[in-house]
Amino acid sequence: MAELVSKHIAECESLEKKRYQGRAGGRNGTKGAGVNGEIKRTAMDTDLAPIDLDPDVNEGLIQLRRNDEKLDEQLDMISKGMVRLKGIAVDQSNEVKLQSVMIDQISDNMDKATEHLNDVKTNLSFETFCNNNAG
Repeated sequence: MAELVSKHIAECESLEKKRYQGRAGGRNGTKGAGVNGEIKRTAMDTDLAPIDLDPDVNEGLIQLRRNDEKLDEQLDMISKGMVRLKGIAVDQSNEVKLQSVMIDQISDNMDKATEHLNDVKTNLSFETFCNNNAG
């Protein structure tokens, strides 16, 4: 068993060296190619026999995969919720901008109305003063 694990480790190290050489251009321009010009990319792509796992360890790994799948599903739900919240936030922002413009228009109209009322009050006061002093 220990020998098989050592062979797997050696194979992984060899693949990493080939990948590194591929990124660096390799010594002979091979770009880190393995057998038939391809690099094995996953743990399942191996010429070595599988490592037999203890049933408890295997069950634990299966449970970890299930937990990862549940976590992925929950993260997807959270992501969809965040997209929805972003849409709501954008809608609220647009509504606030619209209402801000409306409030500015109301404020301008109130200023004009106040100014008009002050003018009317001044005119009435002047007319009242003139009428009282004329008679």
